[in-house]
Amino acid sequence: MNIATASPPRPSPAAVEFALLPSWLSASTTRQLPLHAIESQQSDKGREVQRLLLQAHLQQRGDGDVGSALLVQSGDRELRYAHRRLGARALTTVFGRVEVARMGYSRPGTSSIFPLDQALCLPRRSFSYELQRRLIKAAVQNPFLASVETIAELTGVSVSKRSLEQILPDAAQDFDAFYRQRPPDAASGSLLVAAIDGKGIPVVKPVSPNPLSA
Repeated sequence: MNIATASPPRPSPAAVEFALLPSWLSASTTRQLPLHAIESQQSDKGREVQRLLLQAHLQQRGDGDVGSALLVQSGDRELRYAHRRLGARALTTVFGRVEVARMGYSRPGTSSIFPLDQALCLPRRSFSYELQRRLIKAAVQNPFLASVETIAELTGVSVSKRSLEQILPDAAQDFDAFYRQRPPDAASGSLLVAAIDGKGIPVVKPVSPNPLSA
């Protein structure tokens, strides 16, 4: 009598990559490397594990399929988006590039709507909001080009100077609205008042001797 046995589940790509780390660290070639080289390579390998974990999470979130049609309320009308198309978009995160498979719904004369994009709060640009936040923070604290190099060194993600130039105006567009809705701080402490008369510094010219008085 043959008894069927269930085969063990295949390890995930992230688990495989993580399992390779101890083997790499104990390899004879690795033991010949200086510490700073091990730090650099181990950081890259660990970041790849993080990227694969994030990719697996996105796959577990599904593709945003809500059925045969998407109903959208527009004023007093209910619009039916019945044309479905499954696609994918690339997204650059702080761990590297991942792909998001999502179902799009459209109707004649309108752009597609992607329910998964809304569920994940995905940005319009191909850079995750966390990566954009770090880029903006680096750009504020450092010279422009140095900020791109700083992010590349810290995350391993290379972002072009042109991309950063496009991200920064987006971050500043809500600046005025933010301060309009922010309540003014209560006045406290002493008040220093300074006055300026605008006269400048008077210059007294020396009196020249009168040649007729001699």
